[in-house]
Amino acid sequence: MTKRKIVGSFMIEKKICCENGDLKKNIRSFVTVTEDEYRQKNSNKSFKLYLDILNFKGYKFENCFIELIYKTLVAWNMNSRGAKLKKLEKFKETLLENKDKINKLKDFNLERFNFDEYKKEEGKIFTILEELFSSLDLTQTKTKLVTFSKTLHFLLPNLIVPIDRKYTLKFFELSYTNNNNKKDEFEKFKQIEKAFIEFYLSHKIIIDKIKNSKNKNSKNQNNFPVTKILDDMIIGYHKYKEKVN
Repeated sequence: MTKRKIVGSFMIEKKICCENGDLKKNIRSFVTVTEDEYRQKNSNKSFKLYLDILNFKGYKFENCFIELIYKTLVAWNMNSRGAKLKKLEKFKETLLENKDKINKLKDFNLERFNFDEYKKEEGKIFTILEELFSSLDLTQTKTKLVTFSKTLHFLLPNLIVPIDRKYTLKFFELSYTNNNNKKDEFEKFKQIEKAFIEFYLSHKIIIDKIKNSKNKNSKNQNNFPVTKILDDMIIGYHKYKEKVN
């Protein structure tokens, strides 16, 4: 029997410390690498669409916002062979069918939690997320972890960190298999999200400073969430490793 990989905030701390052992400096440095190098090369349409999502002020289940989510997912390469989206109308339909469950999570904001407060709500949060993982029918393909995480990040940017294969799953040394095992996929999602949340709450001061600085210095990113800061940190880590290896 294959032993299940254990993921946790300890793994993030160990890797982000790298050789110099300076966690705080590296968090800031890796986020900056993503902003200055990766995003400059890969931004344009996809990142502008993401900013439109963050700055959207209306009702998140109206047609125009769901269509914006869909368009952004396509721009983020989430309509390729490995993660083929449902047709737009079916995509809308499944989100609307699950809007009450999604709305149960809308008031949970990582920035408002301390560790004890989060632990009190952790069970409730992941129970609802597991229900959503089972009921949201977003893709034509068997696997749904990545599409699920990104779609919920767009709807709940203050709670869910987006996950992808190239950076996040590789960082946590997790495989991405097309085996239609929803329980196994959700367990991976849950472990990754919990690791990110616990890492953030353990290093809240520095991550909040980076977020506030980013929002203060940009006309377009006044709603940039800490969840995307965490994602940028992982991308920047990989870009750093590519340079030194």
